[in-house]
Amino acid sequence: MHIYESNLATYFHEEEFSDAKATELKGKLARLEGMKKE
Repeated sequence: MHIYESNLATYFHEEEFSDAKATELKGKLARLEGMKKE
């Protein structure tokens, strides 16, 4: 249970960073999918 709690704390601590990273990755994914269609 302790591991879960520390992971949860880390998740909340990095939530803003994760949102930025997710946006960046979605952009990369969209570009890759665009290349695949050409």
